[in-house]
Amino acid sequence: NIIGQESVASTTPVVIASNFSWSENIVCAPELQSVFVSENKKGRLWRLTPSQNGKYNQYVHIDETQNFTLFAGLVYQGGSNNQSVYALANHRDMNGCQLIKTNTQEVNSWSHIASFPRECVGDGLAYHSLTNTFYVANEGDFIPGNGKVYAYNANNGSITEVAAFSGSSGCAGAFVDNQRGLLYVSHIALDNIVDKSQVSRLDISHGPSTQNKREILEVADVSGIDDFTLSVDGSSLIGAGYLSGSVFSVNFAFNASDQKLQPTILAKVSWPTSVRNNCLRDTNNTDVFITQGTAPLFPAGSEHVFELNVF
Repeated sequence: NIIGQESVASTTPVVIASNFSWSENIVCAPELQSVFVSENKKGRLWRLTPSQNGKYNQYVHIDETQNFTLFAGLVYQGGSNNQSVYALANHRDMNGCQLIKTNTQEVNSWSHIASFPRECVGDGLAYHSLTNTFYVANEGDFIPGNGKVYAYNANNGSITEVAAFSGSSGCAGAFVDNQRGLLYVSHIALDNIVDKSQVSRLDISHGPSTQNKREILEVADVSGIDDFTLSVDGSSLIGAGYLSGSVFSVNFAFNASDQKLQPTILAKVSWPTSVRNNCLRDTNNTDVFITQGTAPLFPAGSEHVFELNVF
């Protein structure tokens, strides 16, 4: 059974920031009244703050002098006394993909947290607060069956491969529903990469395990799901269809293991790479941010960050 039916919304994305070589991921920091954007091609991390004209002021928070070649997934941890952005990045002097912690109060200030075995491409990053664990979705250079998901336990510094994702293809986006202890990872459906994509759901309430049960949410009419976000109640997903050039939403059920989902296409955007809730202008989760990349193997372009009202 297919849940939902395809429809197209009439809203139009609004450009709020421009001139990125490839904007890969975005996180919202309400305590700082800022959003942070990772740049995939030039190895820069940006900070954006709202301005009165509807667009955002742009500042380079980590620049090329720090010798990063690529930034990918981002996680924000906030609070009254400590606000930090965690980022996945490749560094000229280190092997593999690095997890770093940035000082949000000082430009070009960061510390190294962990190294993962394979270099980042557009890897998704998510954090499970109960077990203090970061999850990394690695594409594996999009070689069929080569995608992996890693877990970094910040309590003891261990890195493990999440066994349930062994043999996946093109793992890209990651999101943790902390209230319910569920990990969602997007990946390519090899039997039909043009007309559908898949998102896997995994119970991580007790941490990564070889016994984790994996459930498949199959999304029709969307190809190459990159990063995405979940609604507060965990019943719907808004994501970036990178290959299909669409921003979409789907509703799903908790009481069914494998589900076929029909999306609502919210907007058409060329090469969208991530979608995140806008925590600055809206408290009801009706606005989202969208980052934009370029076509695979194309040179770096002049890409945008968008804002979209989804209701």
